[in-house]
Amino acid sequence: MANSVISWELAFEDSYEFKEGPSRNYTEVYACSLASVAVDSTVIRSYPKCPDLGDKHKRDTAALCNHVTVRRVDDTADFDVTVKYSTNIQHKDREPNPLNRAAVIDIVSSPEQVPTFFDGEGNPRLNTAGDLVVGYRRIPFLDITVKKNVAQYPDWMWDYDGTVNKYPITIRDREFDKRTLRIEGIGSPDLDYENGYEFYALTFRIRFDPRTHDDIRYSMGFNEIATIDTGQTYIPPGIDPADVTISNSKVYEKVKRRITTGNPAEYVTDKAFLDKDGALIELKTDRKGRFDVSRLHLLRFTDDIQTDFSELPFK
Repeated sequence: MANSVISWELAFEDSYEFKEGPSRNYTEVYACSLASVAVDSTVIRSYPKCPDLGDKHKRDTAALCNHVTVRRVDDTADFDVTVKYSTNIQHKDREPNPLNRAAVIDIVSSPEQVPTFFDGEGNPRLNTAGDLVVGYRRIPFLDITVKKNVAQYPDWMWDYDGTVNKYPITIRDREFDKRTLRIEGIGSPDLDYENGYEFYALTFRIRFDPRTHDDIRYSMGFNEIATIDTGQTYIPPGIDPADVTISNSKVYEKVKRRITTGNPAEYVTDKAFLDKDGALIELKTDRKGRFDVSRLHLLRFTDDIQTDFSELPFK
């Protein structure tokens, strides 16, 4: 097919461009003639003298060919072949099949100031009366964007949106603990085409929270679980109460009741601390005036659906 090309010469070097920084761009235009108007122009791409994608510029070997355009001159057998070179090519050894390219993962630190009831060591922030005091700290969140070419959209795509990682997962050589990652958006662009391959450029965003995405808070409330005396003498079944001598054997049971304070008793207007069994905790201080917080109980709510992130295309 190369014999169909009867003429090939550099018509002119159309332009070159130097920008501030390392970027350099060149454009060359070749005049080519085929043996007949009936010969398909695709033979030009296979002509040995026609530059191919990735070829080096003859005077600037750092500039690679990234664009070849073949245009017929009117209705003749003559063609103008425009060839462009650039040093601004991110992937010099770029895989021609977009489906075989590795996932592109961008990680950006996004520190934010958030409210907290914990100090830097994880202890509660309390005032001198033992009340929780809200504070603020900067959390080093990470925004992770993953781009991966796929032949078709995967079945999991919409089911994973808004979910957190059920198990630890490694992304770019860093291991993330379970429930620290949450998918916060999935992009579904239309079908794309490159180098003869059809593909979809799937994109999804992940938010990393080093504290986990769980809702963690102290057990507090206006009610308590209290063990009280029912005030009734215990009488075994089948025994006539008239035959029973009243004793101190009484029945105790756990009940849920509103927390009261003072004398006369009044309902509390602020939430009080509760232990792991729901009992009221009255904070006491040690000799140094520090509150004993050993009985305070943390509640952890996992509100987000958990999924296996190992199914995601991180490679």
